[in-house]
Amino acid sequence: MVERIRGLFKGSQFVASGSLIKLADIPNDFYAKSTIFMNAKITIKNWKIHIKNDDYDPDQEQSEFLSFEIDEEMEMAHFTVFDYDQTQIDSVKWKNLNTFIIETASIIGFEFSSPNECQKFLNLIQEMVNIQEEGVKRFEDRPKNLKPAQNKLNASTQLPPSLNKEKTQIKPQPLQKEEEDKIQRDFNFKEKVIFQLQNLYTPDQIVFCSPGNLYLNLENTREQYEEGIGFLVVKHEEFSYTLDLVRESKIIMRNVMDKDFAYEIDAYNHTISWIEQANNTQRYWTGYLIENIFHLQTLFLVAQFESSRYLSVEVDLSAEDKEWLKKEDSDQEEISDGDEMEIEYRNELRSEEVTGCILDSATYYGSPYMLTAKENSIGVYQLGYESLNLVNDIPVKYNRKIVQPSQLLFHQQGSKLLLLNNKDKNGIFEMDMNRNGEIVQKYSPGKGDIVSICSHEKLSQLTIDPLFLAMGENSLFTIDTRMSGKKQVCESKLYAKNYHFTCLSTTIDGNITVGNKTGEIRMYKQIGENSRNNLPGFGEGITSIDATKDGSWILATTDKFLIATPTQSNEGESGFLKKLGKKKQKPRKLVLKPEDIYKYQLTNHKFTAARFDVAERDEESVIITSRGKFLIIWNFNSIKKGKLDNYKVKEIPEEPIKNEFKFNEKNSWTTHLRALRFQRNNFGFE
Repeated sequence: MVERIRGLFKGSQFVASGSLIKLADIPNDFYAKSTIFMNAKITIKNWKIHIKNDDYDPDQEQSEFLSFEIDEEMEMAHFTVFDYDQTQIDSVKWKNLNTFIIETASIIGFEFSSPNECQKFLNLIQEMVNIQEEGVKRFEDRPKNLKPAQNKLNASTQLPPSLNKEKTQIKPQPLQKEEEDKIQRDFNFKEKVIFQLQNLYTPDQIVFCSPGNLYLNLENTREQYEEGIGFLVVKHEEFSYTLDLVRESKIIMRNVMDKDFAYEIDAYNHTISWIEQANNTQRYWTGYLIENIFHLQTLFLVAQFESSRYLSVEVDLSAEDKEWLKKEDSDQEEISDGDEMEIEYRNELRSEEVTGCILDSATYYGSPYMLTAKENSIGVYQLGYESLNLVNDIPVKYNRKIVQPSQLLFHQQGSKLLLLNNKDKNGIFEMDMNRNGEIVQKYSPGKGDIVSICSHEKLSQLTIDPLFLAMGENSLFTIDTRMSGKKQVCESKLYAKNYHFTCLSTTIDGNITVGNKTGEIRMYKQIGENSRNNLPGFGEGITSIDATKDGSWILATTDKFLIATPTQSNEGESGFLKKLGKKKQKPRKLVLKPEDIYKYQLTNHKFTAARFDVAERDEESVIITSRGKFLIIWNFNSIKKGKLDNYKVKEIPEEPIKNEFKFNEKNSWTTHLRALRFQRNNFGFE
């Protein structure tokens, strides 16, 4: 019984101390009273008032507590008297309460220990009665009323109405203390928001709240849009999160925090910037918040992970995966200006038309040729300094059947070309470049479709290495081109569960990294063994993966961001050779700043495969990718130090399918466009 009573007072919305009294039914005579509970606690929980006797003795004929519901028809009055020593006593009284304490007669009251506690109690009761009058009368009814209320909000966002006041252009700066005090005083956000919005949220849904000001970003200016509003991160059912902006008891903007939510957090200046999408329009906002927001980066990261994977970070991830995921941030103390990348774009070079739609392309490290996969042929082009010349267009057939080439891979010093076939997806086809592009072999390592192929080692296409790697959705193979039949598969790893593998890459030592559709990254010493380490990723599927030559870093591509993560512990232990557990270093999530996404209109565009620069001797120093019609080059040296926004953006003629650096030339790159055009350019950097 005692435990049940104590449970009534856990997680209360309001608690205060005082005395429970019985009053005589004599108008304005508040001292004709007797005490029921000398030392008592009054609590509000679940739309009920509970009063507990702190002096309860089970051996005496006493009551332990009483409870009654908050109701808009409840007769409650507030009164203040002064004791003989002029001490102010604030109290409330109720009439005709239906309680189980018979001796309370018709009128009972509660004397509060301090006037402040009484005032808070009165404010809260008034707010809760107001909520009842708006249609949510009982706590038990709130879940069924919550969904219709939420559905009335727009599924994605609601646009704030224009304010009927002159907007001022301002220079972005943190809130001043006087402004913070004013917002706190005018808004009283923390104490009121939960109760003002109870017709929309349950209290445990609000995982972050702060008052602040809202600004609309325009070209070179910011306009103040709202003052003293609330910024909330709200967790809904089914792992859905939103960033809601509230004014009084209404939501004025809702942003769904899914994979498409582009944001930037500047914890030092207390700002959040994001792109709002609604009704086929985009607007770029900045909020200046009062509360400490250093933890928001992790909160936003968890929100986007859970909304993509439908998993709980706290419940479904292991302790080491949870720690790896939450490590993601930029170490501000490591940032310096010494690694600023300067790219000098030279004049555009002449480009030529390429007939047909390009599905994929491949360049050989030591050759001036580029091969393109078209619908039914392989196009061979020679890369001149100022031109692109078609050398040959090879029709592709095998056993008199048309081959529709998709993925291409040079092999054995460029003498062979390995390709996948859209019309026969369970095999890898080998084209002999010394026999005018004749397909001479088909490799069928397993029963399922082959989704990707790659070199046995990072630079093995420069050698006569006969091995290469192939991958199915739940399988990995090492294939030896010297063998025939079943002996062609010299190593394999098959999973009973379909992990939906999408891509793989190797290091110069032959270590392997694999990505999949759920965003996980696996690290293998070699095929045939279990992975040494599995990284959970950030919830979005991996579309491409690369590694530095020495395997010290992995670069994974998703539709909306890149992941650059170290593979070694701080002690230098390799994740390809040893399980690292909690020794794994933090990843870097590379995103474009909202201002660039807004400026270049990239919201609906995806990243192409990101690649490191490749050289025989030098370490990798830059990363190349593209999004929409814009080439993006990151400074890898800055990324390693924690500076994640050191990138340059360059417009190109059309959307590409692939970008890569020329071998041994980190200041020269090639772009393979999706259709009809090829572009080559140079850049220099310091």
